[in-house]
Amino acid sequence: MQVREVKGALLRKAADRLRQEDKFKQQREEAAGFRQLNPWVEDSALFYALSHDEEELVGNAWWFWPEPIRYSLGGASTQFKVSLHK
Repeated sequence: MQVREVKGALLRKAADRLRQEDKFKQQREEAAGFRQLNPWVEDSALFYALSHDEEELVGNAWWFWPEPIRYSLGGASTQFKVSLHK
């Protein structure tokens, strides 16, 4: 098992706890408020995730990405959000 796989599993576990446990309610509310005041955060996070995790996109400038992803056509960004969330 590679370091990235181990750390990824631990990070997912920590994120699950952050999303579910009551003791992190204030942090969740603060993050939601920040995202609401700064809508660019969602697109920025999606861009980062796509450019680092999607094999066909890694190392390619965004203007070379397939059009549905590049221009968020036909729900392409939603599709990737769902696949990255798993």
